[in-house]
Amino acid sequence: MASKTARSGRVDFLLRMDPKFKSRIIKAAKQDGVSVTDWLLDGIEHLLAVHDAEVAAGKRKADIERRRDLKFWEIVVAMAGAVPLGDITLSKADVQIELEELATAAIAKWRERTATFHHAEPRTPLERLCKEHEDLEAELEGAQRLDTFYDEGLAYDPDDDGDEPEPDDETWE
Repeated sequence: MASKTARSGRVDFLLRMDPKFKSRIIKAAKQDGVSVTDWLLDGIEHLLAVHDAEVAAGKRKADIERRRDLKFWEIVVAMAGAVPLGDITLSKADVQIELEELATAAIAKWRERTATFHHAEPRTPLERLCKEHEDLEAELEGAQRLDTFYDEGLAYDPDDDGDEPEPDDETWE
């Protein structure tokens, strides 16, 4: 005969924990007016949602970084077509370094211009590329990782009984 859990389509999950932690869970579930199982499932669902959001944010950040790097190389290529490179005895590596330095300088020049004239619009194709690169930099800064439980101070501390702050705790006065 199948168990009630098996018949319901659910699965068992054995979880071992410190007795103090178990007491805190039972107390919290009672305060919320739900069963321990429902309280734990809600917590696990929240954790999974945070995890999924962090993974998605990481993928978004990686995509923005990739697009920013491609934009930088577009600027390097534009510099290669627009700037004579002087000494023809330079190695390919030296030429690449020189072009990367010119591209970095062009981006810095665009930043200086927009620092003075906040609403400046690109006047040349090179400035348009620099603006697009700068826009991707700003987008990357805005793509912050979501706070985790630990960042919010909600991590489990097995020595914390939930009553008073410890003397070395930041909230201790």
